[in-house]
Amino acid sequence: MAWQKMALLAVAGLLCMSALLNGAEATESASSSSLLNNTAAPCGKFAESCDSISVTRSILAAKCKTKNGTPVLTSLDLNPHIGNDDGKLVAGGQNYIATCDPKGYGHESSKFFIFAYCKKKNGNAVDTSYDINKNVANIDGVLKWQNCNQLLATIVDEFAAVEEEIGLSGRKLLNQ
Repeated sequence: MAWQKMALLAVAGLLCMSALLNGAEATESASSSSLLNNTAAPCGKFAESCDSISVTRSILAAKCKTKNGTPVLTSLDLNPHIGNDDGKLVAGGQNYIATCDPKGYGHESSKFFIFAYCKKKNGNAVDTSYDINKNVANIDGVLKWQNCNQLLATIVDEFAAVEEEIGLSGRKLLNQ
């Protein structure tokens, strides 16, 4: 019985390493089975396989390659995924357009930034930016938002649950 739990812990560790190395598409309801099935596309990095990239207000548009290399036009509304946290553009929020004035976009090496002038809680406004290449991925010619931090948290939680299930007996076996 103990060896089965140890094997389960090893599999959880491998899943965690695979997700960290390869990235994985995250969803609000990620489960163990969905983690196994969604490791095909890395988190973010859309700019590596897309060109003719533009951002108008909150709409990201690009010509992205499908798996077979065919370029297709695609777009993604960033507003449901980015928020304004006291003058700073952040992932995981929403409706940044309500308190920010978009100022454009640009890229630097592997980063693709959106720029905005956003209101702080005290009423002042500041210039800010966010690297959307961290979260936007090209999934077979379609731009998709991926919450990579949420995926990592889910994996860590599942790993902790497996470790807790093994308990001290598993730790004793590891120390022998």
